[in-house]
Amino acid sequence: LPALGAAGEQPVRVHGAVAVSTTEPVVEAILSEAADDALESQVRAPWPNVRRAAAEELGRRGRWGAIPSLIERLDDADLGVRAASASSLRRLTNNFFGYQARGRLAQRKAVQARWRSWWTQEGRSNEREQERHSARIARLAR
Repeated sequence: LPALGAAGEQPVRVHGAVAVSTTEPVVEAILSEAADDALESQVRAPWPNVRRAAAEELGRRGRWGAIPSLIERLDDADLGVRAASASSLRRLTNNFFGYQARGRLAQRKAVQARWRSWWTQEGRSNEREQERHSARIARLAR
């Protein structure tokens, strides 16, 4: 994973026009097999492509315990990481709070503060119930 992260996206042109990442599918495949704790630590990896893929995978897994880490990534230097974190937060919580990954820094910080407040006041208390619900859905999907 460190080598893929350091390599970045490594885009190649397909049909002369569309650039496709050669590393993204591999990073996603590795992270899809990672344990939850290892995955959550990757959302803080030094490489944007790894952070973005980890944020996306956390949203797919329905891990409410990862919400604080995703909230912190809302001010990531990389636009893709911010967008993936916001998307995963929305997927997990069904909340949006008007966050715009391309928005101005002041706006992003204000919405990030709103997310932190929501987590402290409401989200944390619902964490156990949501984790049980996600586990039930995962068992049914198997």
